Amino acid sequence: METAEVNSAEAVGASDEDYSSSDSDSDKASNNLDAFREEWNKELESKRRDKKNQRRLRKQSTKSVEENMEDQARDLFLKGVSAEQDGFMYDAISYYKKAIQLVPDIESRIVDYRPSNTRQHRDSIGSESSLDSITPIEQDEEDLSDLLTYFSKLEINHNGVCQQELEKKDTHISALPVEVLNYIFKWVVSSHLDLKALENIALVCRGFYVLARDDEIWRLACTRVWGLRSSLSTKYQTWREKYIEEPHVKFNGCYISVNSYVRQGEISIDFNYRPFHLVQYFRYARFFPDGTMFMLTSPDDPQGVVGKLKSNKSPMQGLLHGYYRHAGTTLTAVLKRQQHKENNLNLKYRYKRQRQQINNVPDEQTFHLIMEVENVGKRKHTRLIWKHYAIHTLHKNTGHESVAEFELTKKAYPDLVFSRVKSYTDISEKPLQ
Repeated sequence: METAEVNSAEAVGASDEDYSSSDSDSDKASNNLDAFREEWNKELESKRRDKKNQRRLRKQSTKSVEENMEDQARDLFLKGVSAEQDGFMYDAISYYKKAIQLVPDIESRIVDYRPSNTRQHRDSIGSESSLDSITPIEQDEEDLSDLLTYFSKLEINHNGVCQQELEKKDTHISALPVEVLNYIFKWVVSSHLDLKALENIALVCRGFYVLARDDEIWRLACTRVWGLRSSLSTKYQTWREKYIEEPHVKFNGCYISVNSYVRQGEISIDFNYRPFHLVQYFRYARFFPDGTMFMLTSPDDPQGVVGKLKSNKSPMQGLLHGYYRHAGTTLTAVLKRQQHKENNLNLKYRYKRQRQQINNVPDEQTFHLIMEVENVGKRKHTRLIWKHYAIHTLHKNTGHESVAEFELTKKAYPDLVFSRVKSYTDISEKPLQ
């Protein structure tokens, strides 16, 4: 009996141990499952982040490529606009085609592709004079309302115009008397009226600033432009202000316009093909301080022409030579075609022509024009607008004079815009007198 009880007790203990081991196994399996789930979730989350990053990188790369393509298309389209504005139609079509191939709707994406007014003509020949943007001194501060008066009151040791910054053995320009410096400044301005150089000298120091504002220099410049009877009206306080503000033509460059027209080409057998030619030419107007001027119509670019118009004794063929006068904003000029001497090779043919045309005396033509001087933004006196243009022909056989007046349209006679030419004032031949 006791043996049976012992066996039953052992059986109960064994069953308890089995239950505890099974519970621990289930807990371990549950923990392993939780760990697996957590690791799996982390792996899934990592993959999702990687996919998001990849999509974002693809979008960024696609966007950058599209932006680069749009920038390239915009640049090509604007080059086409510029080429079309300059009359180079073939190049313009090529640029437009390349731009549309990159971005088909590039024209609608560009807000404003009109060319800037600063390109209105080939100022690539030289930058414009700082004199163009000079305005009378304004009262920014009460103590410095008149800079010239302020500088004049300043004193320098030894009563010189300026003083040297570093000691040198050579004689400094400050040792020269004021009268000599004044004469040097007149050589700087020269007979070409290079007032831009005078303004540049004024930037050196306060003494040169005062000398460059000498009323005598500016009075002589005004006299060269408007004549000996030129006077300082109540409208202007100084001769310098009169020269800057009063309308007049500029002498350190050329006034240039670009003209173009379309003419039909030869008719071919294929009636579907109609060739045409775009003819482009330039009109140049060059003025001199002595009242003379040139006008030239040529198909050659400014780079090859303006250098030949430096002197008023230019031998170029086709030049119109004459005189001009100012009256307020109006410029009036009378020109004649420059005559050239025949060379010796043509002398033997001259007598034959005289026998054939013994009764025909060549007609004499004079070109009468009226223009208006205007500003272009802050650039003073840099545009000439056509107001009147006519050819007076004197028939010497009959003594009759005929007048042919042209219709002045913007397309046929565009405004002439000033371009500075540095070589015109690189050498001073005479001082300002």
